[in-house]
Amino acid sequence: MVLAIAAVACGRTTGPNGPNLATVVAGSVQLGDVQSSLDDSSNWWAGPSTYGARPLDISQRDDNELLFFTRRFSHVGTSEELLIRYDVWSSTALAAAIVTATQQAAPSPSTSPGAGDQVIYYNENLRFGAAPFMSRALVRVGQTVADVRLTQAVGFAPSSTIGKLALAVGSHLKKAVSGPVQTLPTSSPAEGSLPPVSSDIQLLGSTTLPVGAVAQMVDSPAPTDLVTLFGTLGVSNFVYGDYVLLADTHMEVQTAGFTFSSSTGASDWLNSFIGKANLDQNGDYLNFDQVSEQYIGAVGVGSHGALLICRSTADFEAASRACETPISRVLGAWKTSLPPG
Repeated sequence: MVLAIAAVACGRTTGPNGPNLATVVAGSVQLGDVQSSLDDSSNWWAGPSTYGARPLDISQRDDNELLFFTRRFSHVGTSEELLIRYDVWSSTALAAAIVTATQQAAPSPSTSPGAGDQVIYYNENLRFGAAPFMSRALVRVGQTVADVRLTQAVGFAPSSTIGKLALAVGSHLKKAVSGPVQTLPTSSPAEGSLPPVSSDIQLLGSTTLPVGAVAQMVDSPAPTDLVTLFGTLGVSNFVYGDYVLLADTHMEVQTAGFTFSSSTGASDWLNSFIGKANLDQNGDYLNFDQVSEQYIGAVGVGSHGALLICRSTADFEAASRACETPISRVLGAWKTSLPPG
């Protein structure tokens, strides 16, 4: 892929035009697409997305990569996951070269069934973890390359399964790219659902997610129990915010804003979710989690709760200590801005 970028970018004369982040988000697959393609459909849950607008990971990404967007899904009760990353490149020629170069290097690649403008399928044995069998597809639509990665525990996915996912990826993205220019939603969420504007973090995107996504954010070992806890507190979904940490743009900050059904909901949630003994003298929480290798912070007032995660944009890499002071400030300001009721 590196060679493909170098070869095509040197001869590029067109400008860096392509679909914007809102268009890619609008053209991405949804939970319904995943559930209709995979077995045990009801136990596939949507997870937190990464809105890869600049300056997120600016020092790590190639200049020809204009933006990216990552959708995540998890198979509850297993270690299996589905990740789809959409990368928008500076030209169609470069995007095509990346897929072609990958096809030439991949073990036993296939191009059937056709999807998007160009597609390849292949399998990788990761040789580590509880779900080492990765079935992969690269689907190109114009300047955008979608990388579909399905990891399973007992073997590679059937070609019909990964083919269904690739077809959905290509179909949705083509429709979005050929339609009117998209803009990210501008409607204001409920008061306190997102952190206040700050010089420490920059908002990349926000949406409403089912509360099961929280289990993926904190890498919970008991996701269904966590959903049950939120259900007893009157919460089925939450406002999700995705940010870049300005002190270290290699760090992503994910936030969750909750509105509970009672005026004691926040303290009930913190006592159960974090554990009263783990809270500081102000009833707040901020710590580096050794298991997930990310910083987790939580605060609450009355019927409103706030959760914040600071994590590396790279898999299997611990969060930087650059997270500590900024997210402490963000949590303090967020708690102050929460409605008292």
